[in-house]
Amino acid sequence: MKLPIICLLLFLSAFSISINGQDIIRVGVIEYKSTEKVEQTFTPLIDHLADQIGTKAELIIVDENDLGFRLNRGDFDVGIFTVFPYLKAKIDFPDLSVFGTHLVEGKEYYSGYILTNPEIENFSNLKERNFLFVKETSTSGFKIPNGILTENNIDIEAGYLNYNFSGDHTSSLWALDSGLVDAIAVDDRRYKAFKGPNKSKFNILSEFVVPYHAYVFSPNLSTERREEIKSVLFNAHKDPAVRSLFDNPLDITQIIPKEDDYYNELRRYMRIVRAKPTVVVGLNPTENALEVLGNRDLIMLLEGRIQQELQNSNRFGNVLTEDGEASYRCIVDLFSTEEGIFNYQVKLNNRFIGDGEIAIENFRKQMPIEFSQWLLKSLPLTTELLYNGEDWFITYGTEDGITGSDYQFDIILPKGKKVSMSEKDIRLTTGLNIFFKENDYFEKGSSVSISYKTPIGQSSVLLYGDEEHTYNVFSKGFWTGAGVWDKIGLIGGIFIALASAIIGKVLADRKKRRFKNILYQTNDIIKEYVEGHYKLETKLIEQKEFISQALEEGNINENQFIILKNRIEDMQALIEFQNQKGDLELTDNHTDEIRSIISDGKVTEREFSRIMSIIKKSASQRNTG
Repeated sequence: MKLPIICLLLFLSAFSISINGQDIIRVGVIEYKSTEKVEQTFTPLIDHLADQIGTKAELIIVDENDLGFRLNRGDFDVGIFTVFPYLKAKIDFPDLSVFGTHLVEGKEYYSGYILTNPEIENFSNLKERNFLFVKETSTSGFKIPNGILTENNIDIEAGYLNYNFSGDHTSSLWALDSGLVDAIAVDDRRYKAFKGPNKSKFNILSEFVVPYHAYVFSPNLSTERREEIKSVLFNAHKDPAVRSLFDNPLDITQIIPKEDDYYNELRRYMRIVRAKPTVVVGLNPTENALEVLGNRDLIMLLEGRIQQELQNSNRFGNVLTEDGEASYRCIVDLFSTEEGIFNYQVKLNNRFIGDGEIAIENFRKQMPIEFSQWLLKSLPLTTELLYNGEDWFITYGTEDGITGSDYQFDIILPKGKKVSMSEKDIRLTTGLNIFFKENDYFEKGSSVSISYKTPIGQSSVLLYGDEEHTYNVFSKGFWTGAGVWDKIGLIGGIFIALASAIIGKVLADRKKRRFKNILYQTNDIIKEYVEGHYKLETKLIEQKEFISQALEEGNINENQFIILKNRIEDMQALIEFQNQKGDLELTDNHTDEIRSIISDGKVTEREFSRIMSIIKKSASQRNTG
């Protein structure tokens, strides 16, 4: 009996170790206040979470540049990010999944302002004035205001603004109050608390909002554990026994659900393609409809075609044909009649959004089209009409799937009047913006409703083959009926799709490495610029083609493509400037700095940005001189 008992003890020991290994909730949090305040706020909350789900908890404060990597690797189950580090991490690790944010004193965001002296009434008046930011790491005191200025044709690195940093918000406010500078960027809390004698004279040139932290799951965390964590955190504020959790140094009062698109407004200022919603799609046939179809093979085929149709719209980040975490769930209830007609009803998140009927002989071709159109029509977008001193525009474009040919733009003026815009009213469409032609009705403060305008069933980018309804691959009719080669192609396509899904995860890390390699190659071109290589223009053209090819082959994603493309365009603009104006004249200090940067034969991301800043500033001074 000794051997079986020993084996049993070993088994139980191994099982206990496994359970102990799994029953620790590890949470990484970026330090954004003092270590003491972060620990006093989050440790009791994480301990409560662990107690409720029967585990132990571990809270670790992590550098903002490391949390995304370690969360993606599985070192942590949950990461709590400040917003800009999260946006950067999401680019490098797209499988990270936001599930919530917190409220501070009952609000899910705080505000920031660009404040000016009374003489400056618009952004055009701001050019060549003295602007005081807080510091380069400040979200409300630099990062968002810098994006707003760029959006309004004020590139601070091109010499359009004389800027400096104060170090803190209060110092900026006193500088404006004393007339030492013309404009500042600060957050609302410091602004409201400020008691300067000239505060009433400040002009609010721009007001913006800053979302609070992103609570993010590791991609390695199970669905069951995710649901447990969300349930505890989202309901903690309701439990009288743990009210003390929300009497904390950081004034957090509640944890609420949020998805990744909550942070899209910040992506706008960083020139990053916004996150898109996900959707689960499916067909739900009645028994008589299924009898007409023959079996469920055709249902699977149609769901795949619906999936492809929606992906082609470019409106969704992912389209699933089975249950999973998604922003929307869209299902078609399908009925058959004796007259050779399929009737259907479309439901979005269990809400009826449309219905119709399709002749059975047209069903395979028409159903994906109509399904997709009902869904797109039920998801209009609302945004703000913006003016940068030269153009009226919105921050949606082709990268969001929005074009003038497929969408209607209704400008809602502040007093409620509506001005409808069509394709002929658009001056320019880019990946991130749509610029409208000048219109006398446009006003600041207007909103824009973007709605899908194509009539149901009238167009499609997909064309399908024959209407044979035998789709049982094990039946003789499948292989002998009409369109057999199409069916062989179908089987091949299904196999390829499955293989792609399996291989995709394996290749994700390789894609990141390829992106970094391409980025470094692109950065090295700037090194050749300052060293005077005569083949630079040719190399830029070749690099641009290489980047496009990398996107087509799936080696980089769209956000990474835009980063690389913008980099190439910056350098091409500098070459064109040099061809027109001659060589740039750099100061001795700048020349020494650049030589120091490139002396090791490499140019990092940070070093590239610094070199471009020096060169752009020199170009601007040369141009104005």
